[in-house]
Amino acid sequence: RPFLLWLALGATHAPHHVTSDWTDPYRGQFDEGWDTWRRATLDRQIALGIVPPGTELPSPSEHVADWDSLDSDQRRLYARMMEVYAGFLTHADAQIGRLLAALEELGERDNTIVVLVSDNGASGEAGPHGSVSESRFAQGRDEDFDLNLQMIDELGGRRTYNHYPWGWAEAGNTPVRRFKRYTFEGGVRDPLIISWPAGLDGAGTIRHQYCHAIDVLPTLLDLAGVEAPMKIGGVEQMSFDGVTLRPMLAAADAPDPRTSQYYECWGSRAMYEDGWKVVTNHVNQLTHAERDLIDGSSDFNEDHWHLFEARSDMAENRDLSTDYPEIRDR
Repeated sequence: RPFLLWLALGATHAPHHVTSDWTDPYRGQFDEGWDTWRRATLDRQIALGIVPPGTELPSPSEHVADWDSLDSDQRRLYARMMEVYAGFLTHADAQIGRLLAALEELGERDNTIVVLVSDNGASGEAGPHGSVSESRFAQGRDEDFDLNLQMIDELGGRRTYNHYPWGWAEAGNTPVRRFKRYTFEGGVRDPLIISWPAGLDGAGTIRHQYCHAIDVLPTLLDLAGVEAPMKIGGVEQMSFDGVTLRPMLAAADAPDPRTSQYYECWGSRAMYEDGWKVVTNHVNQLTHAERDLIDGSSDFNEDHWHLFEARSDMAENRDLSTDYPEIRDR
């Protein structure tokens, strides 16, 4: 039976702690801002085949300022926050590389199933200005731009618990909309990489079928040839809602393993069904920044249900709710 290596990356939220030798190589690399970086990211995704040609970026968000409209201090601070994040992520990637290299040296890499997955989309908890302490967000306190700027040289160090602004969160979710804590695609669409050289063909290929996190465990049990126990310690176990992804991993043209899924996070709700998706415009209520700046509803009775054709409109740009009310309401 294969070994299993599970690599779960939290939604790139705070803290982005890393030493300067990891961040210094990124000096100046984000000075052109999140608008330019997001466009370049989409171009790379299309070139790599991750998304199809013609994929759009989401319509601009009113709560995210155009980079060119920012003053010099704002651009300097926000770019530095992204440099620190890039160094942090590069450091994490290097540690994953060390682990895989150790498996190679042990002669176990080919027979190890490696799964890399994120739990949700990029994190927008730090609001429009970023943060030097994510505890402010947890306490419902607005972020302080002047404080952030004063501590710009402390970012990544022991005196901060820093996080980037939500402009970078939306750019990090290219090409989908919004970020963590919302059930637009930017909150729920995540990377999933499964590697098992000895047991799976098609290394480096991409699958576009619809699946969900609940399908991962049944898949691993199937690949490992393990039956899930009915009881553990005398306690009867719940059944799985997920299904194995093995047919999809084996064949790029396999049908979608899942055709429907419900999502909910802090009042934001969505339902996917066979290529269609409905999602509310409910706004998270934790901070003034979101309540005041993000367009949408603060009252469940007033929530609007968008309808998107998910397969052709990944960016969720075209609300078809009034065109197909019978699909929206079913």
